[in-house]
Amino acid sequence: MKLKFYSFLIIVLLLCSCGVKGNSNVIVQGKDTGNPELNKVINNYFQNFDDINKWSPYATDEFIKRVYLWCSGDLSESKSIEEMKSIYYEINKDSLRLNGYQIEEVKERSTDNIIIFVKREWENGQEDQTFYSFIKANQEWKVDDRF
Repeated sequence: MKLKFYSFLIIVLLLCSCGVKGNSNVIVQGKDTGNPELNKVINNYFQNFDDINKWSPYATDEFIKRVYLWCSGDLSESKSIEEMKSIYYEINKDSLRLNGYQIEEVKERSTDNIIIFVKREWENGQEDQTFYSFIKANQEWKVDDRF
């Protein structure tokens, strides 16, 4: 009898953990956007924040161009997106690491444009506040602007 109970308990725990793992990217830190697809993009962006090569799939090319320009000061507009990502990565590889984020407010500008106001926490204990605009492009949510 105990063996059946423990076997049942193990199966239930395994099934529950599989369900949690599959949904973990849908729960955001702080105020929820109410959109599971958008939540997943937000989490993936922030979980990969320290590596442009990992977060760029969650961003528009325009966003990548703007952060590259802001960081590098290169006004030439002669680089490809891949070159920009490579240069940006080199410039930022020793920057402070993001420890966490908290969405403080969500504003819907339209059904395809959401702005989130975020508190970010850095590895040195500092915090700052900023905002990000997410747009739906080709049926996918992407970070588009933060300036």
